[in-house]
Amino acid sequence: MNGQSMSLSRPRGLTCPTHPASQLLGAADERRNELNQLIGQRKAELANEVELECLFESYLESLPVDKCPMSNPQKWRMYGSWENKLKSELAGWKNELIELENRPIDKELIFNSVRNKVMHLLQHEAQAADLLPGDDGGSEDENEDGGNGPKRGRKGFENVQDYLIPVIQLMRNGKSHKEVFRTVAEKLKVNYNTVSAQCTRGLGISTQEFIERVQSGRIIQIIKNKYSDKRELIDGELGDLYI
Repeated sequence: MNGQSMSLSRPRGLTCPTHPASQLLGAADERRNELNQLIGQRKAELANEVELECLFESYLESLPVDKCPMSNPQKWRMYGSWENKLKSELAGWKNELIELENRPIDKELIFNSVRNKVMHLLQHEAQAADLLPGDDGGSEDENEDGGNGPKRGRKGFENVQDYLIPVIQLMRNGKSHKEVFRTVAEKLKVNYNTVSAQCTRGLGISTQEFIERVQSGRIIQIIKNKYSDKRELIDGELGDLYI
């Protein structure tokens, strides 16, 4: 054990995050373990006079020259003061440990943390199963300004060109609808649900019906019927997929 381990600085206080609860409890457990180790180590040091004297010598070596004792009486007076500081530090650690052990657990904080995690998992599962509605207007066909131009969602993307055509092309390349919805969502920086809504509710069909119509090629006529002004674009982009 070296002299640095016997620093006379005051024991560190407990500094742990207050949210989420798992981090709070984890930090408290970590500090509790640290205190138990410090207390056990200090007790062993104080109980061994030979080791304690060696540590004191190491402490003296770390002092500036002008702070070192000039005589043996002065040295042993300093030793007594140094030993008392070690005992005081030990008492401080014990008090901190007692306070930590008796600290009440914030049950509401723990409940909220667990609830948030559960809700996040449920939302993820529901989204993956196409059970959640789009939350940024993906199913809207109208222009934001109410005009008669290309059909766009709130993000400003065209329903046919930006959503339907890329999705159908990727699915015809052998990718699953979930993988394709996710890819297009990441590219457009929209929610997975927005892409899903454009391909299902936007066309008045279910997810399974959309998958079947993409496989059979009937999806082209459905899109043409809904977006008659886009027939040329649809034929140009999707026509060759079913030849």
